[in-house]
Amino acid sequence: MKKIMFLLVVALLLVPSLGSAYWADSYQDHQYYVVFDEEGEAAVLATITMQNYDDIENLVLEIPGESFRIIGIVQQYYVYEDDEYWAYDTEYDDVDYTIEELSDSIRLDLTLPQPSEEQITLLVYYKSESYVEKKGTVYSFDFETASSEYDISNVNVYIDVVDDLYLKEGSSE
Repeated sequence: MKKIMFLLVVALLLVPSLGSAYWADSYQDHQYYVVFDEEGEAAVLATITMQNYDDIENLVLEIPGESFRIIGIVQQYYVYEDDEYWAYDTEYDDVDYTIEELSDSIRLDLTLPQPSEEQITLLVYYKSESYVEKKGTVYSFDFETASSEYDISNVNVYIDVVDDLYLKEGSSE
């Protein structure tokens, strides 16, 4: 009985520390705003935010689909004035990247211009025709989010259409 109690106490002590180690090294939040148009193209603004405990200089994103056009990728960061945490300006720097086309996705190798920031925020704007299928006068879409070498903690996807179109149902699977 003493061995079981000892193991339970050790397990309870380890679980919070394992959980905090997991979250500390891998917090990543993805927000996608997707607009579909009448030509079957999706315009996507992905906002990727992550904690930067290891001074990450390079990041790899894999975006599912084909027929991509990268419009731009920038890193958002803050410049604090007079060491005041609440007084800051928002700045943006272009992110250097290379594209590798895979069979059913693209791989973006990103070089961050501000690797020393505690929190990295990337804005990735791209267009793709691979998320929409047209059947008669009806468009069906199947949007997939990007993946990263770091664990993604939270994902939100917001779907919209241009003024000439409307969404039949407001649900997702």
